[in-house]
Amino acid sequence: QGVFLRECLESLQKQTYPNWRAIVVDDASPEKELIRGVVNSLQDSRIELVRHEINRGAAAARNTGFSVAKTDFVVPIDSDDQIDGDFLERVAIAIAGRPQVDCVFTDFILFGSEKGVIKFQVRPMQDLAQTQWLPGAGVAIRRTLWSAVGGYCEDIGLLGNEDWDFWIGAAERGFVPLHIPEPLYHYRRHPNSLMVGFAYSDPTTREIIYRRHRQWFESSDAGSRFLAVGYLNSANESLKRGQRFRALRCAFQAWTRLPTTVPLKLAVRVLVPGSIIRLVKRRTGG
Repeated sequence: QGVFLRECLESLQKQTYPNWRAIVVDDASPEKELIRGVVNSLQDSRIELVRHEINRGAAAARNTGFSVAKTDFVVPIDSDDQIDGDFLERVAIAIAGRPQVDCVFTDFILFGSEKGVIKFQVRPMQDLAQTQWLPGAGVAIRRTLWSAVGGYCEDIGLLGNEDWDFWIGAAERGFVPLHIPEPLYHYRRHPNSLMVGFAYSDPTTREIIYRRHRQWFESSDAGSRFLAVGYLNSANESLKRGQRFRALRCAFQAWTRLPTTVPLKLAVRVLVPGSIIRLVKRRTGG
């Protein structure tokens, strides 16, 4: 994402709140010279570049950023994103006088291949067993919360769900979030989203998260549904790829964990060849 790094850092330089420091973590990117060139050209002593000698993944990059930064709060920002000019000021005002607050997040404004706004809200902690209801990037996180959770899990099997795992770890400790209902974080959409790949490998990431937080899931009897939905997502994605036998295995795994999660429509699509379904639709006009 080196091509977008300058825009990201320039959005920091435009902040109305000047007391910030940026840690650019180069996770052994092949764009080493491009990244160094961007950072050097900005000539801003508040921006520091740190490089991993080997690629270690997003979780390790964030942990490095937290370790190098010595501030009370750290805001992970993806290198292709940007923040509104008064983002940090609004966060600083929200934090002031609220020592109980562990993190602050805003809504997202989409740009790039898609326009729009993503709205978030504070929800019950147990809802994290169903969905990640607060974002990963663009959240001002108190350093003590990061330390209490143990940082981001660097298991490469999480495949992009490091944030979800982190917030469940925070929920285990009863963290206090605060939401600013304004789109102050600019989230770039790309034509080729990674979300499709996430759906395909969803069971793997959910099994890891469940094992790491088994007691938390079992305390509300949410584990079976959490795992079943992961296999269900993978079954649907496997069907889209024409991998019917893999879809069958995933659907069966979902059914064994929680039968009610497998809808009849999916069961038919998994068990009946697509050619027969198309023939029936033609004959019935469906």
